[in-house]
Amino acid sequence: MSKPLMFGLAGEMLSGKSAAAKFLVEHFAVKELRMSKILDVLDLPLSRENQQTLARILREQFGDAILAKAVSEYAAEEKQHLFLIDGVRKIGELEELRKRTNFKLIYVKSPLEQRYERLKSRIEKIGEELKSLEAFQESHQAESEVDIHKLESRADFVIENTGDDSEMHAQLTRIFTGSL
Repeated sequence: MSKPLMFGLAGEMLSGKSAAAKFLVEHFAVKELRMSKILDVLDLPLSRENQQTLARILREQFGDAILAKAVSEYAAEEKQHLFLIDGVRKIGELEELRKRTNFKLIYVKSPLEQRYERLKSRIEKIGEELKSLEAFQESHQAESEVDIHKLESRADFVIENTGDDSEMHAQLTRIFTGSL
């Protein structure tokens, strides 16, 4: 295989992308590449606002596909041939990743109320514990969030994450065993 096989994960906030990525890393020989990895390099506090601000600045300066170009280049240089790109958010990113004939997008979806309950039960980013349902709904209007729902119709696979983890794991296993 000359090019690495890549899967992308997309979905609205707290739809289950991180849980899907964790399962795939643990059960398949995938290397996860997060679009938000730049925060680790810059050693900034892990907050949704920091992620959104950095991504917005980069996209304004270098175009919508800048993060996708960066992870694609990294993957092309690696020896591993199975990558999971977490955090596809824009059509431009998807188009950049689709330039590789070996890219498949998985869209994870979950109802707003269920995603809000996840927010309240696990705090992953600074400041999330303070959000009301209304503030959570408003956060979907951030520049980095507004286009995500458009990716669902362009996805190769759509996972309905409305049950327990075992249901999502079964869907992911079917996708990966059928694609590899």
